[in-house]
Amino acid sequence: MNEELNFQTNLIISSKSLISNSERKLNLLENRLMGPNKEGKKPIKNNLNKNEFELIKKKIFKSEHSTSTKSNSRISLISSLQLSQNHSSLMKDCDLYEFLKNKRKSNDENKIKSSIPPSNNIKILNSNLRKKQKKKKNQIRNKKIKEYLKSSSSISNNSNSNKNFSTNSKSFKSDEEIIEKYNRDINIKNEEILNLKNAINELCEKIHYLEEGNIRDKEIIKNYEKDISKFVIENSELKREILKKEINEKEYSIGKLIMKKNDDGINECFLEGNEFKRIAGLINNINVKKTELKILSSQNINDDILTYKLNQLNNEEKEIRQYQEILYQEKINLIHNILTLRDEEKCKYNKNWILIGEKYQLVSLIGKGGYSEVYKAYDIKNKKYVACKIHQLNENWSNQMKDSYINHTVRENEILKNLNHKNIVKHLDTIIIDDNSFCSVIELCNGKDLSSYIKERRKISENEVKIITKQIINALIYLSSLNKKIIHYDLKPQNIIFNNYEIKITDFGLAKLIEEGNSIELTSKGTGTYFYLPPECFNLNKNIVINQKVDIWSLGIIVYEMIFGIKPFGNNISQIQYVRDKIYNNLKCINFNFENVKISNECKMFIKGCLEFDLDKRFSAEDAGKSLFLKDVYV
Repeated sequence: MNEELNFQTNLIISSKSLISNSERKLNLLENRLMGPNKEGKKPIKNNLNKNEFELIKKKIFKSEHSTSTKSNSRISLISSLQLSQNHSSLMKDCDLYEFLKNKRKSNDENKIKSSIPPSNNIKILNSNLRKKQKKKKNQIRNKKIKEYLKSSSSISNNSNSNKNFSTNSKSFKSDEEIIEKYNRDINIKNEEILNLKNAINELCEKIHYLEEGNIRDKEIIKNYEKDISKFVIENSELKREILKKEINEKEYSIGKLIMKKNDDGINECFLEGNEFKRIAGLINNINVKKTELKILSSQNINDDILTYKLNQLNNEEKEIRQYQEILYQEKINLIHNILTLRDEEKCKYNKNWILIGEKYQLVSLIGKGGYSEVYKAYDIKNKKYVACKIHQLNENWSNQMKDSYINHTVRENEILKNLNHKNIVKHLDTIIIDDNSFCSVIELCNGKDLSSYIKERRKISENEVKIITKQIINALIYLSSLNKKIIHYDLKPQNIIFNNYEIKITDFGLAKLIEEGNSIELTSKGTGTYFYLPPECFNLNKNIVINQKVDIWSLGIIVYEMIFGIKPFGNNISQIQYVRDKIYNNLKCINFNFENVKISNECKMFIKGCLEFDLDKRFSAEDAGKSLFLKDVYV
């Protein structure tokens, strides 16, 4: 009995230790399965290795179905104790399991939960883990869906995307609907991308087609431009042939240019034709008849009849004089055409009318100066005629002369570029032709120059002179109002051109630019047209300082020439004689006494104010504009 009691006592003690040891190992197993505890700490390390843990789990699951006897349970307990002591797998039999089960039932609800078999506990733990993972996946998925809807709302500029997202997300019944919605939107966007790609391809094809069409159009335009160039050249050639024919026809009636020897050598002069001789004969006959009538009138024979015949002769003479004036104008035009054709035959581009800058087609020569030629050209881009002034270096010139010419032409080009006044020709373009020449493109004036107009009209009425003079003064006032004042220095009738009832000042080849102040030293002595230069420009013994009153003197000469038909100083002499005879020293006396010309005192005072020998007393541009002569003139 004592032995049995001792054995049972030992068994109970061993069982208690076994229970405590089992609880400890079960907790360790639970911690290993569950991961970190609530405090965020890592699970407690136990003494079981992986094989031992698997063996314990198998024995526990096996004990649920085993039915052994007490003796067998005793043996199982001993073997289990031995395994526990050796840190091996825990072997459980049915009695021990029942005992532990009953023992756990006697505890409170918290201990009952902990007494659940490990297999069920693992299932619960796995279920909780799956729920957490699923919840995390749902959060990630919802986050992605929110980002997608947010991006789709930014593309469509929908301001209510967040509200739609909140309402739509609630209406989704399952994850499949969300995924289906997500995939459907992706398909829509893919279709939109595909449509955009197709549209881009269509646009690329259109661009390619348009580029090919543009190339074809450029070729067509080039061909048209070539045809236009040929047409304007042919048109100019036709006009030239007609002009030559007219010159030949008028040679007999009007006259022609011939070379004639005189005291100054061999010079060219105009030989009047038969029409002038016929008119001269008619006027001579009328004068003879007038003389006869005056003799009869002195003898008091039939005074009324003589008066009647004398009036008839006067009317006839008047008509003949008018016709003679027309012949004179035709003579001037004929001389101009003969000289132009002659210069055109000698010009550089006569045999080959070039296209300058792929834009300006030369067609004819307008005029020729000392160092440049002015051509009429057609702007094939803007469909209008322009004037091309070509500056050409002469290979025979010295380097000093070349440098001087380059400075003059470049200065003229730069000055014209910056000028903008209705009475000054407009600069349109500059084209470099080659290393020795370039072209200044300016507006083409459709009228004659003032020199030709004076020759045709011989004398211009005072009212018309006022209108022309006022426009010249306006241009000079403009040149004096610039920050860097400009002196034209070559103002003369040849450089004043009519264009649609307006006058234009041109040819700034000798212009002077006043950098500072109101005057400048004259460095290019001996240049310009002497008949129109003031006396201070001929002082060759010292440094010459000039200002804009140089142009005022030139204006005074021009006004005098328009009214009287001749120059006030050095008329009908050459520039060489002008300098040789020192005419510039006798410029104080101005002759206004002409029987057939009457002018106002205001006009005389204006001419005197412009031709004042003393530079300080001479008109400025502003003074000339305010003079009584131009007081009531508005242009």
